[in-house]
Amino acid sequence: LNEPGNEYRCFLLDPSEHAGRYITAIGPEVGDLGLMHHIVLSTVSRDDVDERHLDPSGWDCINGSPGIDTDEMIAGFAPGTQPLVLPPGTGLQIPEDSYLLLDMHYFANPDAVGRSDQTGVALNLADTVEKPLNMVTLGTFRFEIPAGAGAARAEESLRIRQDFELSTMLPHIC
Repeated sequence: LNEPGNEYRCFLLDPSEHAGRYITAIGPEVGDLGLMHHIVLSTVSRDDVDERHLDPSGWDCINGSPGIDTDEMIAGFAPGTQPLVLPPGTGLQIPEDSYLLLDMHYFANPDAVGRSDQTGVALNLADTVEKPLNMVTLGTFRFEIPAGAGAARAEESLRIRQDFELSTMLPHIC
């Protein structure tokens, strides 16, 4: 990607002591609002991780993460997004043998030179839930809005072959 002024930085979080438990609420803990554009939290198989991904300072992931395929998105946050509190009795399970991938998108801010950030996420956990949930990412990345366009439209159709209940959503444009 050619995105001058943008930085994507990825960090692995080791949830092994909580593996098998359920996330019942999750919220961003924003360190410096003047730097953050959005946060995406996903799961990653431990089999996809090597030493370069274990550096506590993270790595540049503007063009994705070589060697890492995210398994499942857990949550996404943009400035102003409220914590995600799942319906009572529900939760997203933290998989065994996985890391959590914290993908931070920082944007250019001339006033931010020399500043650092400690943004993260806070989780509420439960040992069991009545109804485990799955997170699904829906949308399209196959459209562009031409510079100066007065209007633009993108459509995507989706066929789901079973009933489902929508618990929450986060519309977002990069």
